[in-house]
Parts: sequence; C-alpha cells; structure tokens
Amino acid sequence: MPRRPFRHETRANSEHAMRRRLALATGLALVLSLVALGALSSGSGPGPSHRGLSTTTTPTSRSPVTAATGGSVGAIPTTGSTTSTQRSEPADTTSSSRAASRSQPSGSKRVPDAHNSGVPKGTRLTPAGSFVVTSPGFVIDAKDVSGCIEVRASRVVIRRTRIRCNSWYPIRQYPQYQGLLVEDTEIDGLNSGIGVAIGFANYTVRRAHIHRIADGPRMGSNTVVEESYIHDLTLCKGCHNDGIQSTGGRNIFIRGNNIQHPGRQTSAIMLSGVFEPLTRVQIEGNLLNGGNYTIYVRGRASTDVIVRGNRFGRGYVHGLLSKEPGAGPIWAGNLWSDTRKMARHDA
Repeated sequence: MPRRPFRHETRANSEHAMRRRLALATGLALVLSLVALGALSSGSGPGPSHRGLSTTTTPTSRSPVTAATGGSVGAIPTTGSTTSTQRSEPADTTSSSRAASRSQPSGSKRVPDAHNSGVPKGTRLTPAGSFVVTSPGFVIDAKDVSGCIEVRASRVVIRRTRIRCNSWYPIRQYPQYQGLLVEDTEIDGLNSGIGVAIGFANYTVRRAHIHRIADGPRMGSNTVVEESYIHDLTLCKGCHNDGIQSTGGRNIFIRGNNIQHPGRQTSAIMLSGVFEPLTRVQIEGNLLNGGNYTIYVRGRASTDVIVRGNRFGRGYVHGLLSKEPGAGPIWAGNLWSDTRKMARHDA
C-alpha cells in the first residue's frame, strides 16, 4: 500500500507544478512575439506594408463605355453599338495633379492660349465614340472622343479629353443633375456652324480650349468658366455667335479667360436675362476682344452684374458695352489691352 504523502509534501508538489505552468506560458508568449516580429520585418503580415503606414482601399466599379463605333456609359444603351469596359473612378472636383503645374489662380496675368489650355502636352489619348453617362461620379479621362457627351448623372468629371462633335451639344448636362467638372479639355465643333460647347447649368469649366463652333458655353445658374481659351467661332449666314452666353440665372462666374471674337458678330459675352433675372454675375480678369459689342447686358438684367479688372481689345464694331437704360453692370478697373489705360464703356 503506497504511502500517503505528508501535508508539506503536497504543498511543495503543488507549488512546483504552478512554477512549471508559469514558465511554459512565459516561453510560449516569447515565441509568439518572435514570430510576429519576423512576420512584420518580412512584410508578410496583415496589411499592405510592414512600415506601419495606414492605407485606404477605394473600390472601383466597371461600367460599359462607348468604343470607337459608339455606345454608352451606364444604363442607356445605343442600338447596334459595340461596347468595352473601362474603370469608373470616383469624381474629384479639384484640379488633377497632372494639371497642377499649369493651373494659375483666378485673376492671374497669364493669358490662356492654345499652349496652356486644352489637353496637356504629352497626354496619350484613347479613341472613343459618344458617351451617355448615367453613373454618378463617372470619370472620362484621356479620351479622344469622336462624338458628343450627354451627362445624365451628378458629379461627372471630364478631363484631359478632346471632343470633336459636329452636333448641337458637344457636352450637355441635363438640368436635374449637378456638379459636372470639365478641365484640361478641348472642344472642337468641326466648323459645323451649329452648336453650344457646353450647356447648361451646375457645372465648372477650367482650362478648356474651345473653337470651331457656333457658340461657346451657355451658362445658367451655378456655373463657372475660368482660365479657358475661346476663339475662332464658326461664322455663317444667320449666325449670332457669342463666346459665352447666359439667358439668366444666379451665381455665374466668368474669370481669367481669353475670348477672341473679332469682327461683325454678336459678342464675346452675351447676358440677356430672357428666362430669369441675372443675379450675382461676375466677369473678372478676362481678356475680351471683338463682337458688334464686346459685352451685351440685356433683358431682365439686374444691377448685380460686375465687370471688373478685365482687359479689352479693339476688335469690336460699335463699342465695349451695350446695355438697356437702368440695367447694370457695375464697371470697374477695366483696361485697354494695348495701352493699359482705363477702358470706359461710355466713351
């Protein structure tokens, strides 16, 4: 019969077992720590980097986009078209990083021309046909579009793209949508004698090169056209060409552009207030030249129209400004481009 252990022997055995368990736990923790450190140093641990950098993964989606033979983007197909897929990137309403070196603050002395507006030099363009955009936030980037672009979604971006369209609207955003951004883009109307470059409201145009079309942008409420070059509008019998035209709206900003429209045609800028009064309209820091009158302010135009700090050429027919009695604008700090002397609209 085995001997029953004394009480002091039982206590010693229990303490010894506890010390063994504690040693085993400590050793196991040390081994796990060494394994974790090894994984981090080799870059094989969780996450994209072993340097502790925080990254955010942005999901991308794919939408059908027009191939060179025509088609659509989003949910509106074009009959008989062939389509391919292209990554749709989230819209960025700021300037693209590649265009940052070309960007100048509004009101700067840099004059937009064919070299610093439109598609940046060296951009490789991919051929494409007409677009019908129905996906919010869709980005059209670095495309050579033979056709037109219909925007039926909000926050769409068109950048570093050439558009050659001989129809009525090279770019048209429908009125229920907003936030369209067009930058570093060329719009060529192919001398068709028709067309409005961009219409109609809730958009921003920046560093665009617009030419060979009947009219430049049509500006309704909440629109900006800045640092763009508009020239060589297509003349035709019965045409009434305008570099920029607005038929009414609020929050309309025209700044830092070069609009060249010399000769016997309507205007560089036409403000008519036909459909609604003009409210908070600013024409600032532009080089403007041409038209029967360089600027028209007609119809229900309020005194909330400011023409300030512009330079004017002498390519007009009758004068710098045509306005109705009692209509604006506020005229301040405008100069002749050749002499830098004060340009008065009533001289």
